[in-house]
Amino acid sequence: MKCMWGRCLYLAAIHVLASCADNSPKPRKPRVLRGLGNLGAHPDGFRAHSEHTKKHTHMVSDGLGNITEDPENLRETLLHFGWTMMMGDSVLASQFLTIAGELQAQTDEPALSHVAQCTDPALNNAWPATAALWSFTDKPIEYLILCGPSNCTFSRLGCMNFAPDLCGAVVCYQACTGTKDWDQMVATIQNTVSQPGHFAVSFHWAPSYVVKDQLKARMTAFVPGAFLWNNCHHWSGHATQDESLKLPIWQQYLEANAVAFDEFVTGGTVVAYQGCTYHRCLNSTSDPYSMCQQANWWYVKANAAARPLMAAHNIAFVDVQPLLTETMMTWTFLDNQHPCLPIPCMWSNYTQNAPRQICVSMLMHTLQTMNSSQLAVS
Repeated sequence: MKCMWGRCLYLAAIHVLASCADNSPKPRKPRVLRGLGNLGAHPDGFRAHSEHTKKHTHMVSDGLGNITEDPENLRETLLHFGWTMMMGDSVLASQFLTIAGELQAQTDEPALSHVAQCTDPALNNAWPATAALWSFTDKPIEYLILCGPSNCTFSRLGCMNFAPDLCGAVVCYQACTGTKDWDQMVATIQNTVSQPGHFAVSFHWAPSYVVKDQLKARMTAFVPGAFLWNNCHHWSGHATQDESLKLPIWQQYLEANAVAFDEFVTGGTVVAYQGCTYHRCLNSTSDPYSMCQQANWWYVKANAAARPLMAAHNIAFVDVQPLLTETMMTWTFLDNQHPCLPIPCMWSNYTQNAPRQICVSMLMHTLQTMNSSQLAVS
């Protein structure tokens, strides 16, 4: 059976990473939770989505709707949490970049902001140009935002704290050696959030499974005020062709992460899991509509399974699927996988468009759910 465009990248990544990881997971009975290994996604996948965007999309309409969320409300929520830590895949990373854009963060690498052609005119400048995207993703997808009362800064961390080395045809993303980079980041965050009116947000690439020892080495001294994670589109069980095993295997990964986070992300931290989104389905020979719809239906079943699992661990479950209406999906997810992709050169001239609108909506819905869960237990 042919795989829809996009999923092929993920399936290929599984084989690449399985050869790199000594403790790669093997299919097992659903009740077994240990020894699943540390897998992520192929680094070129995040970049390569943009290569096919123009041939697989409609023009974007800026008139779909206005962004009604107040950036000041975003700032107030993040200030309340102090340090918000996000961990997961590129769908969650796109929402992290949305935070940076909405807060008009200034990058510490001026070259990322000053790009000859930042956005793609063929997509109504709602999506990054391919060269600009590749320039931004030449380092690992791990980021830090630091904010004070009047401004915010954005930086790339340079290595991966919760994933192994990932090498594609064009770029290699390096895992951090020890905890030196993490300790430096945490010291910077502590200094920032100790000052009135300051907060921090970090993103860490871990789209499949987090090794417990990596959490233990990093999360014992200083933990975030809020912790948001996801695990849906990159987990290695995507490779299984047996639908009767697919959901139980995925639940193993989810349960193992939830148990680990239960142990180390404590002390009043608000913990939330953002459920699966969708693929944008296109009726073409390269992306059979029926196969895409089958994948989306699986994401619905996955969310239904995840909700009670998260509740058992006192983790707030965030369902963003109701926001992803068919109309909205038509004008967003321009690479069929990501709701938006606002890279730094787009932030200074951040125009209203459908991808921006949906990412702000997903982000604010998520933060409001996290706030509500904190109030419910306090």
